[in-house]
Amino acid sequence: EDDAPSSELTADAVSAKESAVREQLNTQSKPEALRAALKDAPLGAAPGALVARVDKAVMDALSAFKSDEVKKSVGSLTDDEKDLCMKYVYKLMATPQENSSAILLVWHGALVESAGVGCIVRVLTDRAQV
Repeated sequence: EDDAPSSELTADAVSAKESAVREQLNTQSKPEALRAALKDAPLGAAPGALVARVDKAVMDALSAFKSDEVKKSVGSLTDDEKDLCMKYVYKLMATPQENSSAILLVWHGALVESAGVGCIVRVLTDRAQV
């Protein structure tokens, strides 16, 4: 039995995630870049440099979409991916980067439209934060 949490974060895992996101963005596969960024999210991991790098990879993936592409992309996500994406939207809104707020609001609107307000409730009540 493995006692290590599934969200344990290593430098190698973060580097692999960053590479996967970059590779998908370079090939113009934005939905796959987003999936790569959301995969194996460090739920409950202590804040630090590695978590910041994961946050940046997610933001890179989210910001690669044009506003009119977001709704279609959200529709292709699973319910769990929508909830996870919303977790990142809230986290990234709390520490906005230059020009990030507008695209995060677009994502928020599309996620609520697709997953309903239950998505917000699940994110705000879940103790396992990203």
